[in-house]
Formats: sequence, structure tokens, C-alpha cells
Amino acid sequence: MSEQFYTSTLQKKRRQGQRMTAAQRIRAQAQFLDAYERTANILQASEQAEIDRTLVYYWQEHDEQFLFAFNIADKAANARIEAEIRRRAIEGVVEPIISQGQPVYEYEPDLDEEGNQKLDSKGKPIYKRGPMMMIRKYSDTLLIFYAKKRMPEYREKGMTINNFLPKEYVNVPEDDGVEEE
Repeated sequence: MSEQFYTSTLQKKRRQGQRMTAAQRIRAQAQFLDAYERTANILQASEQAEIDRTLVYYWQEHDEQFLFAFNIADKAANARIEAEIRRRAIEGVVEPIISQGQPVYEYEPDLDEEGNQKLDSKGKPIYKRGPMMMIRKYSDTLLIFYAKKRMPEYREKGMTINNFLPKEYVNVPEDDGVEEE
């Protein structure tokens, strides 16, 4: 990782050791939670809120209201990720068709004013480039994971491990037939 990666998380507007006021803390927490809900990444969200990411972990440990709001934002981020998984698996993603490293275009005949196709000097028809050709791709892998999450019958059958503990043996003195007085 580059030095910029580590130093970018340490840039602050306050002097080192200077505490936030209550209004600054609430504003920073709100900015962080909004960014976290969109990115689902603590590092990116803390950079967008211009706070150190370790401060987020401190808030999680010491501020119950922040922890509650963080859990709500975390669930919203998870729902956003799940919606994207569903979209890519079921609705698909439109991508351009690429052949030999170049995009493929539709070609339409070039027509004159009368509606007849134009010909070049050698008598071959002239075509003009139309729109780029696109294809809708679906993710079978994401669909499998989505099905496993939603439908128990598609989940992998885990091995059932039954632990049978050995019987506990207790040392019982043997009766040798002699009575003690």
C-alpha cells in the first residue's frame, strides 16, 4: 500500500489532541453514517466525513446511540448490496459487444433521397455506422448465491457431526468380602 493510503486517513481539520464539540461530533457522525450507508466501507466513509477511522471504532464502543445508528446504516448498506446482487443476477447488466478488442457496431445501408441504397465506385453498397451493439449479461454465480440465501433447499447440505462423549467411569472400590470395623 502506498504512503498516501495511510496518511489520507490521518488528515484532520482539528489540531492533534483537540476534541470535537458536541455539534461537530453529531455532524461528523451523521456524515459518516450517510457515507457508510452508500459505500458499506468504514475507510471510505470516514474519509468522506473527514474523520479518522479509529474514531468510528471508538464511537462504536463508547456511544450507544451511534452504535444503534451504525447498525441501522449497516443493514441499509447490506440491503443496497443485496439489491445490486439481485439486479445483476436477474435483470442483468448491459455491456457493449467487443470483438478483437474493438467495439462492434450495427451498420445500416446508406440511402439516397429516393430510398435506394448508395453504391461506391466499384458497385459495392455503402453502409454507415449505426449504434454500438450491446448485450445483456446475467451473473449465474450471483443468482446461485441469491437463491441459497433466500431458499433453504438450495443451501449446501453441511455435514452433521454428532459428538458422542465416552461414558464417565467412576472408580468404585471393589468389595473383597472383608468387613471393616
